[in-house]
This record gives sequence, structure tokens and C-alpha cells, in this order.
Amino acid sequence: MNLFILLFFAHARILGQISGHFPGFGFKLLRQKGGGVQVNRAKALLRTALYIAGISGLMLLVGFSTLQGVTLATALVFVYWAAVDKVQAGTLSPFSVTIHPQWYPLLKDNGLIDEEGWKAFGAQLATAAGTKDYNVLQHGVSFTVLPPVAKGYSAKGWAPGLIYSNNHHIFVSRSNLFEGFREPIPEFGAPWTHLDTANGEKMPLLHTPIFYVRLREVRTNEVGLEIGMTTPESFKKSSEYRPDSDLVPVATLPSEVFEYYYRPHDFDYSRSGGVQRFHQHQERLKSRLAESGWTQQIEGGLCYQHKYADVYIREII
Repeated sequence: MNLFILLFFAHARILGQISGHFPGFGFKLLRQKGGGVQVNRAKALLRTALYIAGISGLMLLVGFSTLQGVTLATALVFVYWAAVDKVQAGTLSPFSVTIHPQWYPLLKDNGLIDEEGWKAFGAQLATAAGTKDYNVLQHGVSFTVLPPVAKGYSAKGWAPGLIYSNNHHIFVSRSNLFEGFREPIPEFGAPWTHLDTANGEKMPLLHTPIFYVRLREVRTNEVGLEIGMTTPESFKKSSEYRPDSDLVPVATLPSEVFEYYYRPHDFDYSRSGGVQRFHQHQERLKSRLAESGWTQQIEGGLCYQHKYADVYIREII
């Protein structure tokens, strides 16, 4: 029995040394802020229990000596961890994305409002807040990304999984998200041109601005989340021969933000090299966010902040 106890703590110590984060027998659920890295406590304990049960059964049934038992236990530990490093997870870690536009700078910089108009607009925002119906001015855009992920998927792009619109309560595909969620803002409809009428007067043709969120390839095989809108001016300059030429992008969240959720096993601290991969990823993420005008906040939940929008990402576990 003393040998079984020794093997139990020895296995726990090995797990701790390999993970680089769990000294001794201190298994716990770990969530690394800013990246979502986690080690599943239940799985770690189950692995340990199965390991001990297997060795104990062999020693009882086969009649191994203490030396033979220790030798077998050591060999199985190395075989087990070598096998773990070869295993590739087949599903993503589901997550939700919520985009809250910073309406004043977004509308002002695109010529849709001035300071006086913004003060008057406050009453419309208050009205929107008092309704239960979806309104992009009040609720922004929110969706949830669900499994599965196709085998051999590249972490740099968005997985071809199932996407659920939390605002409209419908499911969409990855290809739909390249088209994007496009939400009209009728409160800011404005003329984009005028037509001459028979009596010599000019009749304005109105354009309703749209706030949109869509996937966009920012580099080869790297897909980011683009945020923007349309304006009467951009609509006037657009062409039917150039799809989406009326869109005015204002910010793009880089692909590094989403890498963890599609390949969480790559950043698992219990896997060989997981700690190093995670910290390398964090350095790349920090650099790309700075290039794109984003900052990362972790107090009160993971949030990426930009002049024109705040984006909240929450892992679903």
C-alpha cells in the first residue's frame, strides 16, 4: 500500500513538473487571464486514478515485485506523455463575441452627427433602452461560435463551425459571417443624392446607414473580425460592379485573438511546450493589437477596446 501511495504522489509530481505550473499535488482549474488557457482538473485526476488502478491491478494479479512495479510505472509514464503530445483535439472551445460600438466617435468621424446632434440623440438612445426589441444602438452585435471544427483546420482562420446570432436567434455558417451581420440605423438616414422633379424641385434620395461586423482575410490564411459602417457618402461613391464598395471599415480585430479558442490543446499547460507556445502567442497578440489600435483589458472579463468599439469575448465551458 505504501508503494501505491508513493506512485500516486510521484505521478502528481511528474504532472506538475511537465506542466510547469502545478507544483506537487496541487491540481486545480487554471484560467490564464488574457488567453483563456486552462487545465481540466477532472481529466488530470482521472488520468491519475486510472494510472494507479492499472498498476495496482497488475501488481496484484501478476504478482510483481516492488522493483518491477516501479520500473513498469516509470515506463508507462513516459509512454503516456509521449502519446499525449501526439493527440490533436478535434473540437474548438465554444465562445461568444459581443461588440458594443462607441457611437459618438463612430458617427461623428463619419459625418453623421455633430456635438449638438449627439445631445439630441440621447433621447433616442433612452427610448431604445426602454424597449425589449433588438436595437443595434442599444444592444450592439452579439454571436456565439460553436463546434465542430474540420480536421486539419488552420488556427489562423475562423473554423467552419456553427454560429448563432444572439440578437436574431438564428444559426448561420462561416460563409454567412464573411457576408457579415449588417444592422440598419434608420435614426441616421440622410440624403445621398437628389432627383430633379417635374416641377423643378429636387427630391432627396435617402440612405439608411448600416453598422456591420464581418470576417475578413487580413493576411494570407489569416482571418480577422472587421467592424465598420456605411454612410450616405460611401453609398454615393460605391459601384454595383465592386461588391461591398460602400463599406467603411473602422477597426479589425486580428486573428491572434481567436487562436486559442480553435486550438486550445496547443496552449494546454499540461502538454509539452504548452507554456512556451502560450507566451509566444501572447507576445504576437500584444504586437498585433497595438498595430491595429486595440488594447486588452482583463478586469471584469476579457475585453478588447478600440476608439470605435469594445469587443467582449467569453469562453463557454
